[in-house]
Amino acid sequence: MLNEVRRVLALAEELCGDHFQLSAFDLRSAPYDVHTARELIADGIEPPPQPSQLAELRRCDLTREERSARDRRRTHYRVCLWDPHILAVCDQGAAAGALLLYVLTHELVHVVRFAKQLALFDATAATRALEEQAVHQATEKILGRAREPGLTELLGHLPTLGRCLGSLTQPD
Repeated sequence: MLNEVRRVLALAEELCGDHFQLSAFDLRSAPYDVHTARELIADGIEPPPQPSQLAELRRCDLTREERSARDRRRTHYRVCLWDPHILAVCDQGAAAGALLLYVLTHELVHVVRFAKQLALFDATAATRALEEQAVHQATEKILGRAREPGLTELLGHLPTLGRCLGSLTQPD
């Protein structure tokens, strides 16, 4: 699964970079990382109780020591992939690469929107719902030109899939 995440993440970065007109350098220096359930659980982060939640985005405020001399950003985003939940959806017939591409693209759209201050991470429930709609639409548009086995079928199920993605949380 990890190799598939790496492969699909590179494609999701490329697609998001094209959509938001970012250079490859911008994407490499983006303020995010991706962790799987094994890493998250080892760090004491519990999986969400809803098996339909495939991923979540967490915001981490970096300390002065964690920031590098070149990069003074205070905020870092962590894409939390709940791969057991993702694999359960794959067991129901979704292509793993297509599903991962959707999930990672969706979360990267959030990261770019927050990093470019097109949206606020801390927002009311109503504003978050609007943000989810905007991200869902952008993700669908971005993936409309992607080539990945099973993606066309997956995009046909987006109305139900979109509801189970994108819980935005901030760690304690």
